[in-house]
Amino acid sequence: MEAEYNKYILRTKPVKIMNFSIDASSISSDATTLLGQFIRRALLKKYQISTIEFLNEKFKEMNKGGDLYIEDMKYNFDVEIGVDILLDCERNKCTNFCLMEW
Repeated sequence: MEAEYNKYILRTKPVKIMNFSIDASSISSDATTLLGQFIRRALLKKYQISTIEFLNEKFKEMNKGGDLYIEDMKYNFDVEIGVDILLDCERNKCTNFCLMEW
């Protein structure tokens, strides 16, 4: 890689896979419990009850098909990069960092 060729230390971070429950068996049809994991609260407040009921019914249909959770990728790059920079400054007395996106 070009970064390594130019004597930069290349670090990569793994993407974390998170499992989110979509088990709707114990929620009422007008509950926002499951939806709140995927939709911001400000938007949920704008939905009519019929929309929430419709979406919860979709969860129940997915459950009947055997889906009780979904996988999603979680990125903590901002925090992890910040910690790496701080530790490198303290341990290795680094003064310059170059953040690149490919």
